Amino acid sequence: NNYSEIELARIIGEYGEVRMARRMATAIVNRRHKEAITTTNQLADVVVTAIPGGGRWQDIHPATRTFQGIRIEANDELTAIAKAIPAAIDALKVNGVVAAISFHSLEDRLVKTLFRKMAGKCECDARMPQCVCGARKVVEILTAKPVTAEAQEIAENPRSRSAKLRAAKKIA
Repeated sequence: NNYSEIELARIIGEYGEVRMARRMATAIVNRRHKEAITTTNQLADVVVTAIPGGGRWQDIHPATRTFQGIRIEANDELTAIAKAIPAAIDALKVNGVVAAISFHSLEDRLVKTLFRKMAGKCECDARMPQCVCGARKVVEILTAKPVTAEAQEIAENPRSRSAKLRAAKKIA
C-alpha cells in the first residue's frame, strides 16, 4: 500500500514478468486512492479489472504473476538465492551435491547462472585480457537441463507443473 506507481510497475514487470505492469500499477494506485487494499481478494479483483477483455485467462489466474512479483520484492527472494547457493556449496564436502528447485523463470535463471559460474564458466567479455567475473571451477553440473515433472506427476500434483530441479556436485 505504500509503494509508488513507478515502483509497483517495476516490481510487477520485472519480478512478476507481467507485460501490462504499468496498467496494473495504475489500477492498484487508483484503487488505493478510494480505499486501502487490505486483502488478497481485493488486490486480485483490481488486477482482473485492469486486464482488457474482462480478465479472461488461460492456465493461471491473471493475478498470479502480480502476486509473484510482490512476494519476490517483499521477501527479497532473489538476493536470498544469490547468497544461499554459494553458501550451500561452500558448506559441502567434496563430492557433496547441492540441489535447487525453482518455481519460476527468474529463480531458475539465477540458479542456472550461479551453477555455471561455480562450474568455471567465465562471463567476462571475450575482449577482456583476464577474467574478472570470479568464475572458478568448484562444481560439476549434474543436470544439463532442468529436471521437470512428467505428465502423471502433474496430474497427481498440479503445483509441480512449474517446478525445475537443478543439481551440482562439489569437486574442489
